[in-house]
Amino acid sequence: MYFDVKASHECHRAMRAHTPTKFLLWPTVAATIVLLASIEPLVAALSVRFIVTEPPGTNPYDILGLRGCNQVAQADSSVQCLASEVSMTLPLSFIESEIQRVSAQDDVVVALGHGYSPALANLATQFPAKSYVSIDQAIEPPRNNTIGLSFAEEHAGFQAGALAGLFTRGRRVGVIGGLPVTPVLKFVNSYLAGVQHVCPTCEVHVEAIPTFSNVTAGRQAAISLLSQGADVVFNAAGAAGGGGILEAAQRGAFVIGVDLDESQFTFRNQPAQVTDRLLSSAIKRTDLAVKTALESIRLGKRGFNRVLDSTTGGVGLLQPFVSSPTRNFTEPVNVAIRSASSLDGCPTATRWTRQEILEKIELGFNRAP
Repeated sequence: MYFDVKASHECHRAMRAHTPTKFLLWPTVAATIVLLASIEPLVAALSVRFIVTEPPGTNPYDILGLRGCNQVAQADSSVQCLASEVSMTLPLSFIESEIQRVSAQDDVVVALGHGYSPALANLATQFPAKSYVSIDQAIEPPRNNTIGLSFAEEHAGFQAGALAGLFTRGRRVGVIGGLPVTPVLKFVNSYLAGVQHVCPTCEVHVEAIPTFSNVTAGRQAAISLLSQGADVVFNAAGAAGGGGILEAAQRGAFVIGVDLDESQFTFRNQPAQVTDRLLSSAIKRTDLAVKTALESIRLGKRGFNRVLDSTTGGVGLLQPFVSSPTRNFTEPVNVAIRSASSLDGCPTATRWTRQEILEKIELGFNRAP
């Protein structure tokens, strides 16, 4: 477990982690594939080698990143995108040698996933003519030929938690957490914070699984959460968690996806009674990160780290929110928020629609100093 928490009815305990400042709902804290285009090259050829943790084309996080490269290639046929699997569980020296082996003839190495950064840093020193891009983790310190792009998962996780808190009927929600790397920890803990921001008396249950790919483990985690009374389940475990939320949805719970639009991946071709249980997905725009990196390399701009957050469209809940008889975003609900006139800072009841509440939370992030 990442944490063990049960929200109390005491207002100060419920609010101590989140004290609104500028807005009423202010959060305090998201094998090989070749892809070619068919237009005339604009500049010198650029061979891009993606390093992924799972077989290419199987993990939604990786699929979205590869899509970003494909979009660049559609505008410039001189860009070639290839992908190879390299396990992050290997010793560092083996990771380095395997990345170098599969990318020996490539110009750019893009590693998708938290954990490759140390290997890229070492390789960047050894091969200064190449560009090395880490997606999901900074490269510290930046080298002249590196780019590190990470995400503010706390923004997307907080919004997912608020969404869960607005739809739960039994005041018990859950989350499936994958390997305890930094992005997952940020997702899980900010999800807790978001739930309690709109539902201070809600309980949050966590099932941690040591995998991003074992769908069976994800399904078992979901069943465990439902047995604990959770009626909304958030996926923070990649493809494994995707299997979990599909199981939960099939059993009648509301669910929230992760990384990309899970209605087009995990829930594709599912019957309406199942897809209607998918409230939204907490997106991490790996496609945007990849495009940002490749465009920077083309312009000769390297040697930096950057965090993509909700202000840049890098993370957040997938929108627009789509209501149905099952999931109603336009229904007014009571929420406990801090009143501007409150002398003690305790929350008071206010009634807004679910969509209005989520929009105010997103606006709060986007207005953050």
